[in-house]
Formats: sequence, C-alpha cells, structure tokens
Amino acid sequence: MAIVVPYAMVTVRLLVAIVHRRLGQAFIYGFLALVLHFAPDAYILITANAVPDKLMESFFFVVFIFAAVALQGIVMKVKKQRKSMGSKVQAEPKS
Repeated sequence: MAIVVPYAMVTVRLLVAIVHRRLGQAFIYGFLALVLHFAPDAYILITANAVPDKLMESFFFVVFIFAAVALQGIVMKVKKQRKSMGSKVQAEPKS
C-alpha cells in the first residue's frame, strides 16, 4: 500500500504534462508510472517460490486488461482537458 501515494502523484503529473504537451516530462512521468504500477506485481512474482502456469497466465491477462483500461482512461482525460482548454482559449476576448 505504500506505493499508492507516489503512484498517484506521478500519474497526476503525467496527465498535466500530457495536457500541456511537455513531452519530455510526460515520458519521464510515464516511465515512473509504469514502474510504480507494476512494482507490486513484480514483488509478487519475485517472492513466489512456485506459481502454476495457469495462474501465471491469468495473472498476466488481468495485468494487461487493467493496464489497457488505465491507458484508455488517461487518453480520455487528456482529450477532455484539451477540449476544455481549447474552448477557454476561444472564449477569451481579444484586446
């Protein structure tokens, strides 16, 4: 559970970097988010002495599904934020 706070902070910074199109920062925060996301899974795999093949296949399948859903959520949030930022820019009066 100790990984939750750093993961939350990194994913928020990732989202902000993507919205503001800071690709260098987005790459760094994206890499950190991936590492922190899979750290608990890696711990389980490393500390397990013997894991049945079917359990491993199921585990990888579930990890893949959750990662795909998380990625889709990030893409949707970025599109929504960019759309709202675009409407704010258009709504500002010109001087």
